[in-house]
Amino acid sequence: MTETAEKRRFDEKLSLLMGKKSVVFALSAIIAIIVWMLVSMNQTNEIERTFVNVRVQLNVEGSLPANNNLTMYGNDDFYVDVSVRGKSYLVNASSFADRISVTAALNSVTTPGTYSLPISATIEGYSANDASIVGISKSSISVYFDEASEMTYDLTAEIVTGESYELPENFKRGEAVLSTGSVTLTGPAMQMNRISSVKAVAAIDDTLSNSETLLAEIVPMGTVDGASFEYVTVKDNAQIYVTIPVTRLSTYKPVVSFLNMPKYYRENGLDYSVSPQEIGAYVPADDSVLVKAEELSVCEIDFSRLRNEENRIEIAAQDALYELEEGINGITVTVDFSDLDSSVADVAVSQENAGLPSNSKIAETTLRNVQVIGPAEELQNLEDAEIYALPVLDGITLKSGSNTVPVKFVFRTLTDCWVFGTYSVEILVE
Repeated sequence: MTETAEKRRFDEKLSLLMGKKSVVFALSAIIAIIVWMLVSMNQTNEIERTFVNVRVQLNVEGSLPANNNLTMYGNDDFYVDVSVRGKSYLVNASSFADRISVTAALNSVTTPGTYSLPISATIEGYSANDASIVGISKSSISVYFDEASEMTYDLTAEIVTGESYELPENFKRGEAVLSTGSVTLTGPAMQMNRISSVKAVAAIDDTLSNSETLLAEIVPMGTVDGASFEYVTVKDNAQIYVTIPVTRLSTYKPVVSFLNMPKYYRENGLDYSVSPQEIGAYVPADDSVLVKAEELSVCEIDFSRLRNEENRIEIAAQDALYELEEGINGITVTVDFSDLDSSVADVAVSQENAGLPSNSKIAETTLRNVQVIGPAEELQNLEDAEIYALPVLDGITLKSGSNTVPVKFVFRTLTDCWVFGTYSVEILVE
């Protein structure tokens, strides 16, 4: 029999055999059992797997350091790699990583300082026969503990300029102005106790032709060189700003602002002169209206300083409303009231309108020999009752006993008269 005939006979017998359902079922069962055994053997094999970036739990609340009023400072976010050996079907499960717990032991933390805390890992819900820890990438973590401290410090502004910083010609940089005069810092007591002062540092590295407001960096200064303040922070992350005022030199005709001016002069103006007649003054660089103005009010003069004579009032440069150009030591204001008269009056002090506390009173309710300046005709018709004085309590805290406070004068009728000089009254507080 040829090979081809034998193969044909074998195929016919195999086809006949496979046509029977019982045989097919038996073969399928045998194959399924073999596959199950192979898979089962593979799943129950032990494997080793490394889980990366497992967070270290630091349970400070209710711990020994917390009971000793110690706070942890610095990094509290630690991660390690954990190697596990166990049955493959367990270790490879998607939820297995959630069962790994890594903790740091805090029972050695009793006083302030830096500690090397040992760490350990456990697997929740499985016995050692199923899975076990075989390695951790770190055996310990370094953590700093100290008592929490809070202190408030006065601030000093400091401006740091870079290579590109420039101040144009005829511009001036003024003293830096802080948004607040103090700052509250928090941090570990050991570091806080080494702070001697605190600076608000602002940096600028461009052309400064207008006033600038910059966010400042708060820099503690130490009592010793090299003192570390890495864990000191600004309370509530408060932001401190530093304003750098910039002024610009311009030329003006100087004028004067008069205070408490009688009605006649408010409506008709007042003849006076200022020397020098032209000045250079530094005004805010970002005030475009003022920079371009032709006149500049350089001082304020209260009418109470003016007599019935030719008044010559010297205003020193440091008392002017704006910084004057170098070489100008001051200005002279001349107001001629030599055509007016003066008289004296007894003026009542009003207690009803003074807003005094109920436990206080005015010692003398009449001011004697108050000098009044004005046109002769108006002075003759002005009666004592047409003027009264009021105590000025703005910015004054009355204490028990005697208090001396200034007064202002009020005219009950419209007049071109005014009171010359300053006066005060005594207020008694029980």
